[in-house]
Amino acid sequence: MRARITPITTIFEDFRGWQVRYSLDDRYIICSGMGGNRIWDTVSKREVSHSLPAGHFAFSPDGRAIAIAPYETSKILFFSMQSFEQIGEFSTAKWGRGWDLGGHNSPHIISFDFSQNSDNFVLARSDAKLTTLSFPSMQELSTITVYNDDDVYNLNMGVKDFIWGMPKITMGFDVARVPQTQIFAVCASPEISFWNTQYGNNAGRISKPAPENSYGASFNFIRFQFSSDGRYMATGYDYAPVMLWDVTQIHYNQKPKWRTSGVSFGYIQALAFSHDERVLVSAGRGGVINVLDMANGSILAEIQNTSTSKYGGSFGGNEEIFDIDMSRAGVLVTCDRGDKIKLWQVQY
Repeated sequence: MRARITPITTIFEDFRGWQVRYSLDDRYIICSGMGGNRIWDTVSKREVSHSLPAGHFAFSPDGRAIAIAPYETSKILFFSMQSFEQIGEFSTAKWGRGWDLGGHNSPHIISFDFSQNSDNFVLARSDAKLTTLSFPSMQELSTITVYNDDDVYNLNMGVKDFIWGMPKITMGFDVARVPQTQIFAVCASPEISFWNTQYGNNAGRISKPAPENSYGASFNFIRFQFSSDGRYMATGYDYAPVMLWDVTQIHYNQKPKWRTSGVSFGYIQALAFSHDERVLVSAGRGGVINVLDMANGSILAEIQNTSTSKYGGSFGGNEEIFDIDMSRAGVLVTCDRGDKIKLWQVQY
């Protein structure tokens, strides 16, 4: 199979985006970053006026709602995807402010996602717990301890919270629902664990595999992404290969279906599956966008992102890509350190 990736256009300039996603119907591109939240209408090809705050966000699987945790607040806000009007909120004040260091007994919210039926909402907390809320009533249903204090201490490689000296997750604790299931995956650097939040039980763990050479000896999970049917999970690492995993049967000593080889992919920060699940796209700190064959991980196409910022150079380079997503039509959207949101056509 052959592939090609070509630039289309830049839809936003002078905007530092951290997270970018297509809405479930591909109608909108939503990008959250420094100073705001920007929305692009893919039909009219115009920016949409709205009042959504900047912050980490997630869509409900039914496409009717978007949840946003505004930066430096103690709330998660819910908005309609039809009108962009607010339809609810949940205060996280008792756990500490979102994305803040918090106090001795006030863990903060790191990430979140909706259940498959859009009737529950799962929060990943910095004290290594998952709390499930009903949606839209936002009543607390249950809390699962993913790791105890000793586990957190070991996961952090002996690093404690530098203010309070208490064990807290410092290497990431991202949660995402496995599509078409009620299972939630939690990434905590050296392993990814899977949880059935409805019954409160662990559904398995995948540990980082041994590196092929000493160059990748210290790699950790940085980013993970699921295919739309929930069968496969792609993982990105710090200076190690991209890997594809079959998650229909999970076990601790599981080996990846394939790993990329023969090329340094650098620090992988973004992954996206095509909707027909024939290709996987990766990008990261070096700004190289790779189109990979889902069958074996071979590189089908690659292109170097180039970007300049009016604010000048910065650590990682302006070409660094923070996040990507891909539409059903194969249009890739990227946000980079050069403060640009770009569209690319992926053909294969």
